[in-house]
Order: sequence, then structure tokens, then C-alpha cells
Amino acid sequence: MKNNNVFDEEFKECIVEVCSNCRFCEQYKKAPLKPVVSLPRATELNDIVAMDLKEYQHNKVWILHLIDLATRFSAARFVYTKQASEVVSKIFEMWISIFGRPRKFMSDNRGEFTSKLSLKLENS
Repeated sequence: MKNNNVFDEEFKECIVEVCSNCRFCEQYKKAPLKPVVSLPRATELNDIVAMDLKEYQHNKVWILHLIDLATRFSAARFVYTKQASEVVSKIFEMWISIFGRPRKFMSDNRGEFTSKLSLKLENS
């Protein structure tokens, strides 16, 4: 109607009424989307800190990236090995020495942050 420069308000109302009362459309329309999973809710700085390792140079250099979920403040450092001692050292250097220990760390399910040293950092 709009593309052909024919616009009749009464005709538009009839179309809306027919579409809203259509039993076929009502029966087969898609259900509204419902969130299945959501991120934990952080309320203040250093409440929850997300961390991840991104490969910068293949098997040579990674970027350790930390993000505070409440404020979106982020910090990053280059890491030259994935050894737990180096990763934890960088976390202390760039986050804990400035803001203190976060209430909770959050990471993806890959194995970079599952070492005994990393788990000890989170549980201390």
C-alpha cells in the first residue's frame, strides 16, 4: 500500500484486524524467544572479572584479557607461554595489585584456567 502511494487508513485497520484474528496464524506463529542462559550479574567494580587468552602469534604469543563485568573496565598483557605461573603472575601484575582480589573470576570452558595454581587463585 505504501509503495504504490495508495494509503487508506480504514483499509489498513482492516488488514491489521484480519491478521490479529487469524486462527491459522495464531496456531502456527513462532513462540516468543526466551533467554536460556545469561551472564552473572555484577553490581560493582571487582565483583566479577572475566578473563580469556587470545592467540596473537600462533603458538608464540597470547593476549591475556581481563574485563570487569560491572564497569567494563579492561586490562590486557602479552603472555609468552600458557604456563599457569606466568598467567597468574600477569593477573597479579595487571589486576590484583591495583584493584585487589575479585569476588569471582569467570572464564570459558577451555583448559587454560583449570590448573591447580589458577584454581588456588580463585579459591583463596
